[in-house]
Amino acid sequence: MSRKKHRPLVLSQWQKRAVVVLFGLLCTIFVFWPIVTNMVTKTTSSIDGPLIAWLVNHAAEWYRGKAVLFSPPFFYPYKNTLTFSDPFLSSGLIAVLVGAALPSISMIAQINLQLVGGTLLYFVAIYWLIRELGGRGAAALLIATIATFLPLRFVYVVHLHTYLTFAIPLGVLFLHRYFRQQKLLYLIGFSMAYLFQLFNAPMTAYFFVATI
Repeated sequence: MSRKKHRPLVLSQWQKRAVVVLFGLLCTIFVFWPIVTNMVTKTTSSIDGPLIAWLVNHAAEWYRGKAVLFSPPFFYPYKNTLTFSDPFLSSGLIAVLVGAALPSISMIAQINLQLVGGTLLYFVAIYWLIRELGGRGAAALLIATIATFLPLRFVYVVHLHTYLTFAIPLGVLFLHRYFRQQKLLYLIGFSMAYLFQLFNAPMTAYFFVATI
């Protein structure tokens, strides 16, 4: 009897990307399991969590024309008090888009969704950047896992606006591709990534420039 030769499993590029995203998603769910299982009731901090949720919603209401951006009502009669804080404009815009798709979503669920989604995006962006710089798939996966779930990053997890930094590796990737291929699309991508960080938390935009 002739033995059949088993061919090694070969994944297409899209299948490999799907595996990377799935792995990152599973790691994110594992790390944030208490949040994932209590999306509408639990935050990363009992004090800062509700405040961040309100500030993100306040920025979203500004986009809807229902709020004055730098003057929250709880500091009345003092005006422009949020001038000394972060603008939350990027998270606010995401909240508007998510709210349009899910009208009944709560403020707490909004920030938790951004927390989980932002973590996954950071993982994918780091992986993509390492691959762009010439790293092999396994090395890129290992570096993305370490960089995303490094304990130092979780110092900022209670402050969503400073934790959402996925646009930094994404912006570096776009800039690298722009210098290689001289395509305007990548320069636009870099600019949008920088503005995302700047309008959410200016401190992260500073670190963005520092990486370049």
